[in-house]
Amino acid sequence: MENTTTVSSDTAKTRNLLTDRKFLLLWIGQGISTIGDSGFTTLLVLWVITVIAAGQSWAPLAVGSIVISMTLPVIVVGPFAGVFADRWNKRLTASRMDILRTVLMLLLAVGAFSLKFVNVNQIPHLLLLAVVDVTVFLSSVCGQFFTPAYNGLFVAAINEHDRPRALGFMQSWGNLVALIGPPLATLLFFRIGVLWLLVFDALTYVVSFLTLLAVHVSEVQKNKEQELRPDFFREFREGIDFYVRNSILMTMLVGVVLAAAVEGAVNNLDIFFLTRNLHTPVVLYGLLATATGLGLTMGGLIVGHFAQRIGLLRILWVSLLMGGLFVLTLSRLTSFVPALVVQSLIGFSIGSINVAVGPLLLKIVPSNLIGRAVSILTPSLLLAATLSVVVTSYLGSVLNFHIVLLSITFGPIDTIFTVGGVIFTISGLYAMIKLKRAILDS
Repeated sequence: MENTTTVSSDTAKTRNLLTDRKFLLLWIGQGISTIGDSGFTTLLVLWVITVIAAGQSWAPLAVGSIVISMTLPVIVVGPFAGVFADRWNKRLTASRMDILRTVLMLLLAVGAFSLKFVNVNQIPHLLLLAVVDVTVFLSSVCGQFFTPAYNGLFVAAINEHDRPRALGFMQSWGNLVALIGPPLATLLFFRIGVLWLLVFDALTYVVSFLTLLAVHVSEVQKNKEQELRPDFFREFREGIDFYVRNSILMTMLVGVVLAAAVEGAVNNLDIFFLTRNLHTPVVLYGLLATATGLGLTMGGLIVGHFAQRIGLLRILWVSLLMGGLFVLTLSRLTSFVPALVVQSLIGFSIGSINVAVGPLLLKIVPSNLIGRAVSILTPSLLLAATLSVVVTSYLGSVLNFHIVLLSITFGPIDTIFTVGGVIFTISGLYAMIKLKRAILDS
């Protein structure tokens, strides 16, 4: 009888989440917006290569400038945007950022439309590239304010017990869309052109804006003296101090930053691992990303569903530990099909980590500090992944050796993967020790 009651309760909670109006509005808005965002980078890269920098020797630098324009605000603006996101009304902040991004996309679409009536070669190519880069930069700046505000709104709208499943569901959707977004954007770019894709991207922000307006939640009231005399640097330090003094948050930060660095290294060098270690034609390269994406999606869905039963802290350290072991396994493989399986398992581990990180952050951090907490974690992950790409790109270029130890062959790429797997595994062991101690102390 007791087991039946428990099962029925769990089923009811799941049904309530899927029929919860606030969750559905948040998911629909961000789900549709994610569809537009997933192919946006691919769209711009194709536009730059085929139109703006067509036939130019500096085309690779032009593509790189787009990536820099997207990532620079995350590192430079992100840590400070959280202060204002915590200070301002969450729903209004997020909705206003959607309005600004809609305007930016429409302005870029107008620019693309005007190019139909002029000779592109008569306009300085660098001027066209600068317009694209500035638009991308400003859109990314808006994103730095939107994300922490949206997370604050999510906390106010979704019950704490439902957050792991809700975040797991939304992350799995994002991972699934990320799989189909780039190839779909490529197909549509050559079928309908950049103009209508930019208009579509603008419309996805409109949908997000309308759904945010429909979400009504009560937010924490700010102290009137704080609103009248805000102290930016005091608030910024307050967020950092809270993060640093919380052992669980710091353990999570160290673990996921190391994991992000290893993930960046694997993603950066996997095409060389494919050709040199797996002895597989480059035409099958996309299947590695597909396998990882499927693993991410399944990890978010499956682990997210059982998150409350397993425990978020346990999910975090187990996923870190298993992710490291899977990377170590990958580094020793020499066949393509087993590599696909292990890549999907790595993706599953990362998806499981994501399921734990979001709810833990939202559970531990007070609602008035969520923006600052998100703005510490996100830039740290991006910076770790970026530095990892730089370092591993250099090492992959300069290292040239072939060593056999105890009948095990080591080359440059698999050695980098092996070191990464060790680091990933150490992050899991570190998290296991620290988080188990935190559970005992609680």
